[in-house]
Amino acid sequence: MMTLKKVWALFFLFIFEEIKILRNRIIYLKVFYSEVKILKFLLKGITRKNDIFKIENQNKYLKLISKKLGSKNMRYKTDKRIFVESFINHPAYVIPNCFIAKIIQDQTKYELHGILRSGDIKAKKLMNSFGIKKIIYINEGNFFSRIYYLYLSFVKLNKIKNIKDLLNFKINNIDFGQAVYEQFIRFKKNPDIPNIDINFYYLMSKVLYLDANFNKIFKNFKHSYLVQSETQYLPFRISLQNALKFNIKVFSKRGISKNGIRVYKKFKERNENRNKISRDLFDKYYFKYMSKNKNKVNKFYNHQNRSFFGKDTYQQIFKNKQKNKIISTKLELCEHLKLNFDKPIVIILSHELTDGNLNNSWNLFENDMYWLKETMKKIVSLNSVNWIIKSHPSEDIYNAKIKTKLLYEKYCKDKKNIKLFPKNLKLQNENKIYNCAITSHGSAGFEFPGIGIPTIICGDTPYSSLGFNVEPKSKKEYFELLRNIKKIKKNSKLEIQKCRFFNFMYHQLCTIKNPIMHEADITMNYDRNKIWNNLLKNLNNYEKFNTNYVDSVKNLIISNSNVLINLKNKSSLK
Repeated sequence: MMTLKKVWALFFLFIFEEIKILRNRIIYLKVFYSEVKILKFLLKGITRKNDIFKIENQNKYLKLISKKLGSKNMRYKTDKRIFVESFINHPAYVIPNCFIAKIIQDQTKYELHGILRSGDIKAKKLMNSFGIKKIIYINEGNFFSRIYYLYLSFVKLNKIKNIKDLLNFKINNIDFGQAVYEQFIRFKKNPDIPNIDINFYYLMSKVLYLDANFNKIFKNFKHSYLVQSETQYLPFRISLQNALKFNIKVFSKRGISKNGIRVYKKFKERNENRNKISRDLFDKYYFKYMSKNKNKVNKFYNHQNRSFFGKDTYQQIFKNKQKNKIISTKLELCEHLKLNFDKPIVIILSHELTDGNLNNSWNLFENDMYWLKETMKKIVSLNSVNWIIKSHPSEDIYNAKIKTKLLYEKYCKDKKNIKLFPKNLKLQNENKIYNCAITSHGSAGFEFPGIGIPTIICGDTPYSSLGFNVEPKSKKEYFELLRNIKKIKKNSKLEIQKCRFFNFMYHQLCTIKNPIMHEADITMNYDRNKIWNNLLKNLNNYEKFNTNYVDSVKNLIISNSNVLINLKNKSSLK
């Protein structure tokens, strides 16, 4: 009886998703007509002209990029490929990917192949201008193939009874269950998943279809390259894992105008954060450079602390004009929030609860919401400490169904020693206010220890195991730390130095200015005229830039390293 109900629920869900596909195609056509000169698009095969877009600077950019960076006549090695994807329809995503791919091609002489969503004219034209002529399209399949993969999904997923089994579900070692789980949280905006949801069946059918496609693309080109910036969600997670399965190195970029690059080389690295700096690499640079460059490292850390700590990407691009109340002492904070001055203060830094939940190789909790909820449920009985819970600055942007404030009001609202951090508050001298900080895997873990505030993290992070965090290895150990949090000592000078050096290494040694990019709105509501105007300005000045970006990416290939090193910044160190 339950199976029959499930089949009917799945049938109606399938019809609903088919309507959404039709709606999305109508939206695409509207956007297409608003951005493309239809007559020139239809005649381009006859006239051979590519000025098909209504934004003239976009047409000028395509022409200029072809002249400066397009392919020259050369013979390629035919047994290897450089694949470059653009599944996000945004110039700030596809252009850096193409630029990195061109540098790899210049070093290896491998042929370039683009991978796009069907119908993405803008990305196709951009890739063509970079000299990428061969395009592979990933689509949603036809009506009958979608039914077929939904049937396969039902057969496989119907055997799974709980979330734990789902997260461990693999086919040929590809993490199908994790791909479904994180996709549901991110796009359904709901991280509270106690049981198998009917939407999982539809998502699993998409994962099965994508896996078959990427397996077909990569299987004949082992030991090649893939340039793919995003590593989470569909289709990225499945693309990344299939590439690694066939020993294809994956170059994953972070940042917009300033880039870091992580190279995934082994299948076991597939779930590591692309910002990850290994302990071996960190120790090598720390022991070589820290002692003679301490002043430079400290100066950089203090600048970051004043300007950027606690802000997400959106806040760094769009300056917050709101005037916040500034508090400089513990007494001021306690009076403002009506806290007992005699108790130590611990800050808990929440995450955006629908983003980045499986963005590290392991975590103590299934997702960030469960971490926050379980943490709140534990601290309500710990009255000897003042607890302040701070929402993530991106919560309003992602518009999740469950936010930090909702959990706070459910579990902690009536506790006098537990407060929600006001959005109109700005703290100075945090090291004289807070006794400890807690995050699951956020940037607080490499910010707070640098001013001597011990920070507890709850799993693998880009900075874990580097010697400046408190790192419990089990939930039991984590909850024990919460009960005895007053006993945690301030960071030692060595821990402070290591944290500060990680910041310097992450932002200076492992980050580099991209000469053809600028900081831009990375949402889909970006100003199209503005972004193409700025991109064209950068490209016109391309010859004036030094070759540091190109040289550093080539060095990444030659050295067979996992992390990009900024050669210019490295050479400036004693």
